Amino acid sequence: MENSPPIDRISNLPDELLCHILSFLPIQFAITTTLLLSKRWTPLFKSFTSLHFYYQSSTFNVDVDAFNRYREFVHTVTLTTQFIINFHLHCCSTHWHIFPESLLPSTILRSPTLRVLKLNNINVLGNISVDLPSLKTLHLTGVCFKNQENFHKLLFRCPVLEDLKTIIYYTKRFRHCTTISITKDFKILSKLITADVCQFKFPMMAIRNVRFLVLHISVGLHVGDINFECPVFQNLIQLQLHIRNFQNWDDVVELLQCCPKLQTLTIHKSAMNNNLSINWRDPNPVPE
Repeated sequence: MENSPPIDRISNLPDELLCHILSFLPIQFAITTTLLLSKRWTPLFKSFTSLHFYYQSSTFNVDVDAFNRYREFVHTVTLTTQFIINFHLHCCSTHWHIFPESLLPSTILRSPTLRVLKLNNINVLGNISVDLPSLKTLHLTGVCFKNQENFHKLLFRCPVLEDLKTIIYYTKRFRHCTTISITKDFKILSKLITADVCQFKFPMMAIRNVRFLVLHISVGLHVGDINFECPVFQNLIQLQLHIRNFQNWDDVVELLQCCPKLQTLTIHKSAMNNNLSINWRDPNPVPE
């Protein structure tokens, strides 16, 4: 017994359980483990259902070659993986916006199995093709699109979307907030439950069914103006307003008139607004 070879109990576990164990590792280490550990583990990475990519680079230097190598790695892994449910892609480089190519594989936007998509500091600059029939969570933080059309294409081709967060930009005015024109033919995201959006970068009519809304406001709401056509939020019960450079509190009252079932209202003021008092006329009627 003392000379018997050690038993590899882990390798005898089912593939599903092994993939779950590997999902706790950074994706680079998980892939390396499957390729180097043993032949039993080699095909496992093709069965990963969650892919989490984090690209980091020097704060001071722009290494285009390193970026391109990592981009190739992301695309290769994504194309090889057969059943993706969760996809997270985060770029930690301070120079992320200058790279002409995107880390995001175009195929991920046409994934029939994808349920969670979270992108941070990513360029989506080309014309895109989108078909995400299973996507329920979409978080876009610091994502730069080629134009408004591409953003809307992504947004409205997620028919079962439930959770949405957007902080987006467009290439022509990367560092500035851009308004979008509101038209009557926007689709309604009928399954949406939670939304966290910026007033000037989002077609508000599309999210009128939400129950929980976080709205980031700067300057003014301009309710009734073409830049902010406020729908009636028939299902909204919780509203958070994040205020920056804002003084026209009567606009908030106008917004409240569009929330007949509202139960909770929370207002967060930025540091530069801390000395401003909240002065508004009493809403009539107050939401029941």
